Amino acid sequence: MLGKGFKMENFKRGDKVIFGRRNGEQTLGEVVKVNPRSLKIRQLEGRGTLKDHSVGTLWNVAKPLARLAEPREANATPEAVKAVSEREAIEEIQKRERRRAAARKAVATRRRRAALAG
Repeated sequence: MLGKGFKMENFKRGDKVIFGRRNGEQTLGEVVKVNPRSLKIRQLEGRGTLKDHSVGTLWNVAKPLARLAEPREANATPEAVKAVSEREAIEEIQKRERRRAAARKAVATRRRRAALAG
């Protein structure tokens, strides 16, 4: 049930939005997923005073707490978008390196056991 005067915006994946409480902190983000009553939004700029939420954090936000960003707002933080891409790339490389190290360790363990058994 929507309140009087409430306008439901049609969000789609990739939209730049401003989210947060009306009188609280407003943050720029990008819609990752649209659900019937909420949006999953990737944060594109820093947020938080008591607890720092880094760029790229995913938020599940009720639709009434989000609005489409104006073009000047959506283009305000290109460094933040670049930082998300770089951070994701670094995390992917680190994940791959951890998998390789685990595989090398498993091979060494098997060889050691085979040498002890044989």
